[in-house]
Amino acid sequence: ARRAQADGSTSREAHAARGRFDNAKSISSAQFFGDDEAPRQERDARIDQFSGATSISSSQYFGDDDAYGSSSGAAYDADVGELGAKVVDGGRKALNMASNFLSDMSDRYAQ
Repeated sequence: ARRAQADGSTSREAHAARGRFDNAKSISSAQFFGDDEAPRQERDARIDQFSGATSISSSQYFGDDDAYGSSSGAAYDADVGELGAKVVDGGRKALNMASNFLSDMSDRYAQ
């Protein structure tokens, strides 16, 4: 009896779906299952806020900026500043080593 009941409700659902979408060329799962329009409106509002932008990141689109630092790029700027300081420090060390090498060579061959 339980199977007949399940088959009967499935048959009714299939018949209702055929009636609603009989002439449709295609349907989305949202149309078939009657999903709420709120997610669509939220998505459209998110897309509208980026109109005119030349590029956006997925974290900006999905609102995950806080997971990777502020949306202004302050964390990125700090990393670049730190990298710049390391490059300058490395350059000074290389210059010091080259200077010592040339000084040593000059002392050896000057005699």
